[in-house]
Amino acid sequence: MSALLLAGGSESPTAAVGPVRFGITVSRRQARRAVARNAVKRVLREAARHGSERLSLAAGRQPVDVLLRLKAPLPDPASAGWRAVKAQLRRETDSLIIQLQEHLRHLPSVLAPSRVPQVLAQSGAGAQPETKAEPPEVWR
Repeated sequence: MSALLLAGGSESPTAAVGPVRFGITVSRRQARRAVARNAVKRVLREAARHGSERLSLAAGRQPVDVLLRLKAPLPDPASAGWRAVKAQLRRETDSLIIQLQEHLRHLPSVLAPSRVPQVLAQSGAGAQPETKAEPPEVWR
C-alpha cells in the first residue's frame, strides 16, 4: 500500500470541509472481486476517519490531499481469513498515516504553491520517499 501526498490541496475554498482530504483507490488487478474491493475501501475509509484529525493538526492551515492506493494484490482471504486480512490492512494504513503526520510536521510551506505530489510512505521494508517530476493533468 502506498500513500501519495499532494501539498497545497484544493484551490477552491468550498471544495474541502477541512485541510485534509482523502482519496482511496483499489484496482481490480489487486482485488479481483467487488466484494473484496469494497471491504478494502471500508477499512481504508475508517482508518482515514480516525487519522484525519491528527493529519489536520500536523498540516496546520495548509490544505492537503492524501491518496491511499493498494499496490500489491490482496492475500487470499480463504487461507488467512477476512478478519486477519482486514486487521493487516488497518495496521498498514495506520502506520502510513503516522508516517504522513511526521512528514507533514517537517513539510515546508513553500511546497504549497508548487503542488508537486510526493510518494511519502509505502508499507514494506526499505520504502524511500520520492518526488514525481510532473503531476498528472487532473491535479493541476
